[in-house]
Amino acid sequence: MIRSDVAPATFRNDSGLRGGSQEGSFYVAHSHFISKASPREKWRPGLTSFDKDEEPSVDELEGVSEGRGKLLPTSTHLFKLILPNPKDTTQPRPRFPPSVMLLHPSQPLSHLSSLIRASLTPASPIVSFRSHSSSGQAFQWSESTDVGDFIRDAARSAQTVDPERGGAPLESIIQVQVPTFVDRTRYLRRKLRSVERQIASMEDLKLICDKEAHQGARRMAVTGFGMLVVYWATVARLTFWDYGWDIMEPITYLSGLSTVVLGYLW
Repeated sequence: MIRSDVAPATFRNDSGLRGGSQEGSFYVAHSHFISKASPREKWRPGLTSFDKDEEPSVDELEGVSEGRGKLLPTSTHLFKLILPNPKDTTQPRPRFPPSVMLLHPSQPLSHLSSLIRASLTPASPIVSFRSHSSSGQAFQWSESTDVGDFIRDAARSAQTVDPERGGAPLESIIQVQVPTFVDRTRYLRRKLRSVERQIASMEDLKLICDKEAHQGARRMAVTGFGMLVVYWATVARLTFWDYGWDIMEPITYLSGLSTVVLGYLW
């Protein structure tokens, strides 16, 4: 059963299970590494954090117990499903650690069934997926349904289900906690904060560039004004004191037109 504070659905196991194989279960830390580490990151036992901006979170195995699993989002838009392995009451061996599976939202439920059966070898259980409507009516999902659609439907449901109600003698029901809205948007919020920091740094750079551009434009305007004043004073001096209007008239026209053309080209 996939269940959250607002969502129920069901995993059903129709065979009497005698435990699971240790090789079929996954190490949680390594799964965490696969879902969050960069492609160039190397696996090192004991490494638990791969992002400096990662929010402090509770233990991922918190709430995972006999008959209760957990579904968590990852930074790569995948889902991490943590399922407890069934306890074999006929063997004195301790329980195996929970199985961790990475799921893509577009994968069908048949793929998830295969992963669950592989983690329970040598047993060959029949795995089915159930949900309950708001009225409490149970229905079973086709294995061709996408994992994402199944989870969205579970998140929309609001009917809680009693795991001890009904069930065949050899049927094992596992309730899986669906991530809340806060959990599903945790990585989006982290990415948003990263983008906000990048925008803030770019805004600071923009202010510096605007200031330098304003100073450069002002220097250019003052320089151009000074050149025009020098040109006007030179023409006035040559026209009225040195050469006269007859000589300076064509020079004035040509120099003025040349200034306009050069300014247009610039």
